[in-house]
Amino acid sequence: MTDHCANCDAHLMGRYCHVCGQKQVDADWLSVAPFIRQIGIELSNLDFKSVRSLLALLRPGYLAAEFLAGRKRRYLSPLKLYFLSAALFFFIAPYVSGFNLQASMRHDHDGMLRAMVEHRMAQKQMDFELFAQRFNLRRPTIYTMSLGVSASPPR
Repeated sequence: MTDHCANCDAHLMGRYCHVCGQKQVDADWLSVAPFIRQIGIELSNLDFKSVRSLLALLRPGYLAAEFLAGRKRRYLSPLKLYFLSAALFFFIAPYVSGFNLQASMRHDHDGMLRAMVEHRMAQKQMDFELFAQRFNLRRPTIYTMSLGVSASPPR
C-alpha cells in the first residue's frame, strides 16, 4: 500500500482519500469474495459516471490504462460498464443495423432460417410480404433472440 492516492495523488491519512473519497485497496482485492460483494454494490449504484466511462471507451486503451493506474473512482467499474454497454447495444442495435427479415434471409447460408420462416408462414397461412412486415415490426425482440441463435455452436 502506498501513502498517496492512486486516483488524485493526495497524501493518504487512512484507508480513504480525504480529497476524492477513493478507497485504498489491498492486493487481496482481486480475490473472489470481495469481487462478488463488489458486483452487488456496483449493480445497485449506477450513477453519473456512465457518460464519462462510455466516452472514455472511444479512446482505445485509455480506460484500461486509467483503471490499472488506480484511477477508478472517476469511472464505472468494469462489470457495471459491461452491463451498461450490453444494455445499450441491445436497445440501439436493432434500429441502426438495417436488420430485417430480407437481410437475414440473404445471410442464411444453411437454409435453417428459411425453413423456419416457411414453416411458420404455413402455420399462420400468410404470404411472405405480410410475414416480413410483422417480423420487421417485432425486430427488436427478434434481434436479441437471433444473437443467441447465431452464437450457438455449429452442427
